[in-house]
Amino acid sequence: SAQILLRLINDLLDFSRIESGRIEFQASPFSLTEVIASIVHEVEPAATAKSLSLTYEVAAAVSPIYVGDAGRVRQVLVNLLTNAIKFTNVGSVKLSANTAADSGLLLLCVADTGIGIPESKRELIFEAFSQADASITRDYGGTGLGLSICRTLVRAMGGDISVASEEGQGSQFTIALPLSSAPTQTPETATSPSQPDGAEQAPPLRILVAEDHIINAKLIAHILESRGHHVTHVENGQLAWEACQHSTFDIVLMDCQLPVMDGFQATREIRKWERAQPNERTPVTIVALTARAIQGDEAVCREAGMDGYLSKPFEPRKLWETVETMAKR
Repeated sequence: SAQILLRLINDLLDFSRIESGRIEFQASPFSLTEVIASIVHEVEPAATAKSLSLTYEVAAAVSPIYVGDAGRVRQVLVNLLTNAIKFTNVGSVKLSANTAADSGLLLLCVADTGIGIPESKRELIFEAFSQADASITRDYGGTGLGLSICRTLVRAMGGDISVASEEGQGSQFTIALPLSSAPTQTPETATSPSQPDGAEQAPPLRILVAEDHIINAKLIAHILESRGHHVTHVENGQLAWEACQHSTFDIVLMDCQLPVMDGFQATREIRKWERAQPNERTPVTIVALTARAIQGDEAVCREAGMDGYLSKPFEPRKLWETVETMAKR
């Protein structure tokens, strides 16, 4: 297919750049959790197509912000996750992040329940144009360059990559990187012209996120919690309506396409309930989250009683700026 051909070409181009010493690295602040969440979201369709469980976990010891080349870290992790999904037919794939207690190195692990690697082939898989077995090329395809490129990139960043595997039981690839942590602010706040040095931080907000896609919900929560806000998550419109009856929120982020009760109906029910209260109640600010950036959507959201509109996907800065601005109204 065209996608397979494109991957082959990209592998060859990367290998060519590495061989000629033309690979460049950038050092800038980035949120590791945001990178991981977006990667998992990107490869999730491939896992879903094979009925695999795809999860990620970021340990509390992991710094919110690291300084390094987020693009290269992403490239390596996408390659490892794609491989794990490709070679796993039943079970699960998990990406986890932690820090080494003794050295402080950042540890990124991709574990799967796939076909595994024979002990005699474990070092061979990191060699260019090599795969563990000829039958793998026949059954799964590929150039045999992916892991070689991963190791070269990881070592160029001062780290290393290792594998633990048992044939027929699965594999775990571990990357150890000496990335330095940065002050706990998002990359966007570090460079945002609307947040100059000395700008006052917005007061903590109580935010309800109604989103049925768990990875999107985790990403939204991480972005907002990194700004000091308190996030409550529900997975459908019915639960959003009930949450607004039992708790007070400064703002609600309402996905439009929710199960059980969609975001439009949930908003109507919330507004109806607010009007029915014996004591005057300030209506909660509700912002629609929708993937459909088409003409007329905003009017539909307004008609349902929503106060604002945010199209997905959105940049982290756009999300928190919208939330903090609209919550003040």
